[in-house]
Amino acid sequence: MATLTSNDEQVVCGGDATAEDLADVEEGNDYVVANKREFFHEIDEVREALKKVVAPELPSAACRELCERIGQIWGQYQEQPALLDPFLEEMVEPLMGAIASAVRQKPKAAEEALPNLHLLSSLLYLLTTVRGYKTVTRLFSHEAADLEPCLEAAERETALGLKETWSTLYCLSLWLGMVLLTPFDLASIDSAGGGALQRRVQQLALANLRATSRVRDAAAWLLAKFQVRPDVQKVALRSFLDWTKEAW
Repeated sequence: MATLTSNDEQVVCGGDATAEDLADVEEGNDYVVANKREFFHEIDEVREALKKVVAPELPSAACRELCERIGQIWGQYQEQPALLDPFLEEMVEPLMGAIASAVRQKPKAAEEALPNLHLLSSLLYLLTTVRGYKTVTRLFSHEAADLEPCLEAAERETALGLKETWSTLYCLSLWLGMVLLTPFDLASIDSAGGGALQRRVQQLALANLRATSRVRDAAAWLLAKFQVRPDVQKVALRSFLDWTKEAW
C-alpha cells in the first residue's frame, strides 16, 4: 500500500524516512521546518475517519480512501510529530484494538475477522514513521494472554511472505515485543511446554532479520526485548549465541 507510506508534502529525507531517521538529521541541524504548525488542526477529521476504518463491514475501497486521507494528514506533521502526542492514544487505540481483536479471534486467519486488516496495519505502520515506533508501541496492548495468538499470526505472515502485506508482520512483531516486556514466566503460558514458546519467538525474530523491508527493524527490536528476559537467558540465550557465530 505505497500510497500510505509516501507523501508529496514530505520535505525531509523522502517518503521512507522514519521519525527516528528525522531525529538523527535534526541533531545535525541539516534541515529547516517548512510550513510550521502550532496545533494538530485535523484531529476531528481523523477521529471520525478512524471510527469508520475499523468497522469490519466497511468495503475495502472505502477503507483505502479513508486510510489514504488519514495518512496524508499525518504526513503533514512529519517535521513536527510532537504535535500529535496529545491525541496519540486515541489514534492508536482504535487501530490496535481492531487488529488485536481480529488476531485473538482467528490468529491464523485474522483477515477473516477483519477484512481490512492489512490496510489498517499499513496505516498503523505509517503512524510509526511519523511519530516513531518506540513512542507508538508504548500504547499497544501488552497482556500476557496475547502472546500466543500474536505469535501464531506473525508466524503465518512470515510463512506467507507476501511483499504487499509486510506492514502487518511489522506491526505484529512490535506488538509481540511489547507483550514480552510484561513480567511473567513464559513457561506459565506455554501450551506445548518444554520451552517451545521461547524457541518459536526466537525463530520468528531470526527469520525476519533477513527481511528486506522495515520488518527487519521490528524483528531486531523484538529480539532485543526477548533476549533480555531472565527466563529466556536461562533457556534460549545459548542457542542465540550459537546462531550469531554461524551467521557472522
